[in-house]
Amino acid sequence: MKMIIAASAIAIAGAAASYLAPSPQQTPGIDPTKTAAIGKASSYSVANIAEGKACVVNRGKLASARTFALKTEPGCDDIWPGLSNARNWTENSDGSVALTDKAGKQVLMIAPGDGIGYVAVEPPSAALTLTAVQ
Repeated sequence: MKMIIAASAIAIAGAAASYLAPSPQQTPGIDPTKTAAIGKASSYSVANIAEGKACVVNRGKLASARTFALKTEPGCDDIWPGLSNARNWTENSDGSVALTDKAGKQVLMIAPGDGIGYVAVEPPSAALTLTAVQ
């Protein structure tokens, strides 16, 4: 009788565990519908860490396979010389982004930083961060 009770308890526990466990297709805690809807930010605050100043750049419509139009708001030349001339946001396969002027000359190269933004990597003297603006 004890063996029947023990076997029944094991069977019930196993059934409960299989019912409560997520299926292999599910990822607990992540809603793919909501996650996919987040997308990438289109506006970034560009901060000059050394100067304590900031301006906003806006990534616009797709211009080519990996390049978006870029618009800068007033005061961006105070953040980095020539930043107001940047017209293109070109995404590279390594995750870096080239900000270039209308002639294609690079103004800045940025790369993903810690968190949700980017940091300037070229030129090396650019102590700039780009943080998504909601």
